Amino acid sequence: MVSEKIARRKTLCIAFDHSLNGYDAGFAPDVKFYMNVPTTLRDLYRQRKRWAKGGIEVLFTNLLTSFKRPKIIMMLFDQFLTIAWSFSWLIMSIYLAYRLVTEFLSGDFYALGGTIGISLIVMTLQIVVGTVQIFIALLVDDNGSKLNYFMFAPLYLLFYWIVNPLTIITQFVSALLSVYAGMGKGTWQSPERSVD
Repeated sequence: MVSEKIARRKTLCIAFDHSLNGYDAGFAPDVKFYMNVPTTLRDLYRQRKRWAKGGIEVLFTNLLTSFKRPKIIMMLFDQFLTIAWSFSWLIMSIYLAYRLVTEFLSGDFYALGGTIGISLIVMTLQIVVGTVQIFIALLVDDNGSKLNYFMFAPLYLLFYWIVNPLTIITQFVSALLSVYAGMGKGTWQSPERSVD
């Protein structure tokens, strides 16, 4: 059973606990809920940090118990891939910055053009795949009634792909200390939100 400290912070724990007790969850496209989202970038970043830390804690708390239920393994694998992708994004970003600076300073503009070209190809592929994923999600969710949000997909992808790995990377050590050394606080304070 997941500790209350983590369960208060991450609703994903509920899915793990229910699955360990034999219950199955499914996608319900007609379910609607309403929430007040953070209204400032600072509050949004703090929210994403809480979510990142909670996701990491859920992964490392449930590693050993996950073998009891195959569906949990898939949820944990998804969380693992998110964390692995975040660290590979950081490593590749540092490597790309290093290549761009060294090729520019050395005057190797042919190599610089190649590096920029490869980077643009990879970024384009990521945006195309992400855009297709968002399109399918919007199509399936509530019978396509949210397709008008599709025009924001590229901005969402760009912002999400920067904020998400940064929050995971900055919260990784803290989450591990929380799980393995009991050094987590286990509480958070909701930011102020407007009700308009």
